[in-house]
Amino acid sequence: MELLERMRVFTRVLESGSLSAAARGVGSSQPTVSRQITSLERELGTQLLTRTTVKIRPTEAGEMLYLRAKHLLEEFDAVRTGLGRISNGLHGTLRVHAPTSFGEAYLTPVLVRLGQAHPDLFIDLVLNDRWLDLVEERIDVSVRFGTLPDVRLVARRVGASPQVCIATPQYLSSAGTPVELSDLVEHRCVVNGFVSPTNEWRFRGAHGEVTVPVGSSFRTNNLRAIREVVLANGGIAVGPEWLYFDDIHAGRVEMVLQPFEPVPLDIHAMHVPSAYLPLKVRHFIDELESTMLAIPALAPHCANGSIRAAAEEW
Repeated sequence: MELLERMRVFTRVLESGSLSAAARGVGSSQPTVSRQITSLERELGTQLLTRTTVKIRPTEAGEMLYLRAKHLLEEFDAVRTGLGRISNGLHGTLRVHAPTSFGEAYLTPVLVRLGQAHPDLFIDLVLNDRWLDLVEERIDVSVRFGTLPDVRLVARRVGASPQVCIATPQYLSSAGTPVELSDLVEHRCVVNGFVSPTNEWRFRGAHGEVTVPVGSSFRTNNLRAIREVVLANGGIAVGPEWLYFDDIHAGRVEMVLQPFEPVPLDIHAMHVPSAYLPLKVRHFIDELESTMLAIPALAPHCANGSIRAAAEEW
């Protein structure tokens, strides 16, 4: 029990960011918390925290202990309050990260349903358009698009996001319609810095996949901002089909270079490796994959012609 309580104090220190805040959280004093951390480090035979004048950060061993201890303590608390709570529902906090536009459109409904079905589950949704360190930000699951840069994480492919190359009729009327991929370097292109940091777009054609440079006039990592620039006749963009579906069918934008297809972006649910994956994480990923399967334009097996498939469902 003493070891469990020391681990509880340790997790509080990392989550609150300081010894004093952790002490207030557990109803103790800062010196007592410091002694408990020292005792835990001595018992485990390794340094768990590095202290600077600015903040406290975990060592590599501390990161590993935090991930294991967090799940262990959640299950221990659930057992202590009743075994029925474990078997009958999800509990604790589920912290999920995703890109803003995708999270608003598709992820929020999944989490709402999950929360309604499991009243003891607290949902903490983090929406932004940048990569996050899952350990440092205490993220249970991160939904990510495209290339996966962090090999330390466990990834499960839950969907695929087809992309379209689009521009407004007004822009194309004034700047001309590109016919070949090489034409893009002469156009004003709105680039997603999150997906294409080197001003290059990837397409598939009759002879396979090709990467082409584009003439960037505007760069941002926010999908909604890119859409606003395009609708303001600001240039050509490559973006997720689901974001421009209504715009295409309303005639606000046109697809260009249709003999070529922008390479779809795989959608992955990512989490930190763990010998025991909490039930709430497994259940959420299962629900997310089921939701993607029910949406033709986002299903993991999506292929060419998804605009037509989605139109038939519309």
